Amino acid sequence: MLSHVQVDEDFRPRSAQAWHALDAGRVLATLRSDAAHGLSPVEAQRRLARVGPNRVGEAGERPLWRLALDQFRSLVVLLLLGAAAVAAAVGEHGESLAILAALLLNAGIGFG
Repeated sequence: MLSHVQVDEDFRPRSAQAWHALDAGRVLATLRSDAAHGLSPVEAQRRLARVGPNRVGEAGERPLWRLALDQFRSLVVLLLLGAAAVAAAVGEHGESLAILAALLLNAGIGFG
C-alpha cells in the first residue's frame, strides 16, 4: 500500500515517495486536481501566480571543445593515457601510438 504523499504550498513533494510510483487517483487527490477537467481556470491562475510557469530549466550549451575533453575524464582513459606515456618513455613507441589511437577512436565514438 502506498503512503500518502504530502506536498508543500508550491505542490512539491515533501516525502521520498516518487510521483511515478503512485496511482493516478492518489496523485490527483494530492494535487487537488480532476482527471476529466483538470484545474479550474481560477485555480490554474492562482497556481501560476504562486509557482510560476511549468518550464524545464535551461542548461547552457556546452562548447564542442568541452564535449571533446569530457571524453578523456574516466579513470580507465586516464590510466591508458598514463600507460601510453610510460610506453613512450621506455621507447615502446608502437605500443604508445596504439594506445593513443585506441583512445582517440574511443573519444571519436563517444563524441559523435
